[in-house]
Amino acid sequence: MMSKTALVAGIERSSFDGGLVGCMPVRSVSLADACQMPLRIAIRNEDGEIYRVIGANGSEDFFQALSQLTALNFFDELSDPDRPGDGYHAIFVR
Repeated sequence: MMSKTALVAGIERSSFDGGLVGCMPVRSVSLADACQMPLRIAIRNEDGEIYRVIGANGSEDFFQALSQLTALNFFDELSDPDRPGDGYHAIFVR
């Protein structure tokens, strides 16, 4: 199954968004659809705002997305156990 992704309305896309989405097997959906997926990944823009959500249906899609984001030199903020997840299972920044 393919992960789903959506932009957060009113938040500026990052300069690296085109390269990010082009490298990942994701399908664009509404934000509500992406957020209903069992495993959610947030992506922050250069201003530190969450502008994109990736929803994965299962652990295989989730870990594939994590691997791809890490390969693109993103860092998961939630690797710090003291950091709250705010409903996300991973929050990536660059």
